Amino acid sequence: DTFPASNPTRNVIMPRPSLSHMMPILVWVLLALIQPTLALSRKRAMSQVNRRRTACQFQQCKNLEEEDPNCTPMCVSESCFLEVYGGNELEPGEIDVQRNRAFTRCAQKELVKKAKEARLEEARRKQTGRGK
Repeated sequence: DTFPASNPTRNVIMPRPSLSHMMPILVWVLLALIQPTLALSRKRAMSQVNRRRTACQFQQCKNLEEEDPNCTPMCVSESCFLEVYGGNELEPGEIDVQRNRAFTRCAQKELVKKAKEARLEEARRKQTGRGK
């Protein structure tokens, strides 16, 4: 038997929920709301890597791809280029699918990490009152 709260024939006194009981619910709700803004999605990061790669190919590395296949990956992410290709750079005409995939994953992770750091820094600035 459930009665609407406005039913005058039945007065049910409900205990007031304590903060300790509400905390897990509040945390869950906050995480659900904040989570999408904390990290860059893999799909979005991949899109950004592809845009950066295209920009490098048509600007900085224009007409150099055949002479220097390392130009585009170096332009996209110097740190990932050094991590993946290090002392064994691509030679003209060489295609290394495995290292290309490793490079792309590295560049995606780098973008996700930078986006997360920027958002955390923004949150810190807002907490200290310097966010405007």
